[in-house]
Amino acid sequence: MSGGDGMADTVAKLSGSARHPLVDEIARAMSSFCAKGDSVLLAVSGGRDSMALMHAMRSLTDIQPVIGHVHHGLRAASDAECELVRRTAEQQGFECDVKHLDGSSLSSPADAREARYEALAEMASSRQIRFIATAHHAQDQLESVLWAMVRGTGPTGLVGMRSRRTLATGHDLLRPMLQIDRETITDFCELEGLPWSEDPTNADVDTVRGRLRADVLPVLESMREGVARRVAQGTAVRAAAAEALNSSTVKPANREWKRDALASLSEGLRMATIHAGLRDAGGSVDGLSADSIRGVCRAVIDSKRHRRTFECGCGINVVVEASVVTIDNPANDGR
Repeated sequence: MSGGDGMADTVAKLSGSARHPLVDEIARAMSSFCAKGDSVLLAVSGGRDSMALMHAMRSLTDIQPVIGHVHHGLRAASDAECELVRRTAEQQGFECDVKHLDGSSLSSPADAREARYEALAEMASSRQIRFIATAHHAQDQLESVLWAMVRGTGPTGLVGMRSRRTLATGHDLLRPMLQIDRETITDFCELEGLPWSEDPTNADVDTVRGRLRADVLPVLESMREGVARRVAQGTAVRAAAAEALNSSTVKPANREWKRDALASLSEGLRMATIHAGLRDAGGSVDGLSADSIRGVCRAVIDSKRHRRTFECGCGINVVVEASVVTIDNPANDGR
């Protein structure tokens, strides 16, 4: 465990934290998401960030928090983390639900993340709560944007995590701490004497995020102080730009475009249209070939009329013919 000297002192009154920037930012974000009297399930792992979120929510009297903890059973410390969350929630006057998962069935971080969201949605549904809030912060956002760039994502991926999005279960996922950097969170926890648990996997350089945290983010921070916060603050602008571009793309009808319609678009919009069509047809951004997409765009506007097929990655092809351009995805042809 890290931070704080003991559980008995962890629930002292907010010692000036109502004026702390972290509390102010969370209050601003939550007021934009929720109406007075709404209940919110807070996803609390026991880590520094989520413990700060839980403690800060004490001062938001218009919103009714319920704590949700997912016990993955992946590490020896899982029981202690669960107990830390339970006891802290109880001392702060919050109800706490715990969902146990079978860690042996979670073979990857992606599996664990998906199972975690499913568990949180189940807890929220059992209490008829619409909103689920997580403690993702500015460094998390920077990591997401950097990795999206490395993967070769389109404009939508460069937005990073949205401050609010709807899950497949119909719940609204809220991220009220995306504008807050890790330094501010640590300052708040130390000021309030909060305990938290350190997850060693966060520093595992064999993972993408662990390597970014260890080797990349410190360099960027040394080049420009507050880089994570600056990137996070640009999320709304990037999201608006991505949405404007996406709304301008031409959607294929039954995976087919009229060639003349594509040819009439600007070069940038033509590329965005092809990329979006491939993504929507099931193409992973990791596997899509930018060179092939450029080849399709050149073929659309040239004078050749014979049939040409471009392999665009992920098993998806684009076929350019005299009058039509078609997405060929053999894996989904039997649908």
